[in-house]
Amino acid sequence: MRLLKALLAIILCPGIAHARLGETLIQFVDRYGPPQKKPISTGLFPPLLREAEIRYYEKAGWKITAAFIDITSPSICVEFRKANAAALTDEEITTILTANSGGMKWRQVIYHSASSPDEPSQRAGEAILAPALGMMMWQRTDGATASLQVLKTALRLESPEAKKHEENIKQREIKRAQTNRPKF
Repeated sequence: MRLLKALLAIILCPGIAHARLGETLIQFVDRYGPPQKKPISTGLFPPLLREAEIRYYEKAGWKITAAFIDITSPSICVEFRKANAAALTDEEITTILTANSGGMKWRQVIYHSASSPDEPSQRAGEAILAPALGMMMWQRTDGATASLQVLKTALRLESPEAKKHEENIKQREIKRAQTNRPKF
């Protein structure tokens, strides 16, 4: 039954079934046409990925934002949202996860925001509040994650490379702060 729902969703939502985490900029342009000139408003959500090449696409009622370390690298973060800001359905979520499985399995995990402190009390709070707000998270066998944002308005996929990229930025910021600290 689950497989039937996934296949039906792919047939009914062809615009989202093609985008995949790890595709190149050229593949995105082939699927969606040239990127949009202006950024897609993300409202209260954090930026897709700092210090990355970000491209914005719109097609078939969907807004897709993709992040690349540089224009020659594969996408390391992709976000899907409906153009009308409506919540994603379970079938659409399944379709996106299936299209981005890369032959691997997704499993649901306890929600944890990458921007939150990594403290037990914070994790416990997120574990309780996230489902009430429609926030869910999955992890792929290679470590990639998919996080459903507040009220199911966006699904963000991040490869392990995106996490390494963010960690490198944080380490540079720490080093810069230590270097710039006044010496009394």
